[in-house]
Amino acid sequence: AGVEQTLTGMEGVKRFFGDSAPEKILFHHYEQQRSKWAAHVSRGKSIVEKATRLVELREKSGVFCQCHYTREVGFRIEEYHHPMQAIFEKFPSAIKQEVRMMEQLLGTKVVRTRVAQEKSGALVVYKIGVLG
Repeated sequence: AGVEQTLTGMEGVKRFFGDSAPEKILFHHYEQQRSKWAAHVSRGKSIVEKATRLVELREKSGVFCQCHYTREVGFRIEEYHHPMQAIFEKFPSAIKQEVRMMEQLLGTKVVRTRVAQEKSGALVVYKIGVLG
C-alpha cells in the first residue's frame, strides 16, 4: 500500500478510535521495527558500526541515507529521501518515535535536524553522539 492509502487509514483510525489512535499505531510500528532490527544493529562493535548497520536496514526499508563524517560536523546520518515523509508531515510525533527508536538501537543520543538542501544534498541530518 502506498502512503496515500496509509494516510487515509490513519485518518479513519483517528476518526473512529480517537485522536491518540494513530500515535499508538505508529508507536507499535517503531517498536516492531526496533525489535526486528536490534539483533543486526547490536552486532556492531562501535557506534559507527552500529550506525552503518542501521543505515543498511533503513535503506532496505526505502530510506535513502548514508553515514557521513567530517571533523567540523562530526558523525551523522544524512537522509535524502524517506518514504514516510508525508506521514511525518501529518503526524509529527512519528518523527520523535523514529528518533527514539534510533537512540535505543544505537545506545546514544540522536539529534534530528531538517536542513535546507546543503552541499551534501541531505534533507534531514541525524547527529550521532559518538565521542565525549
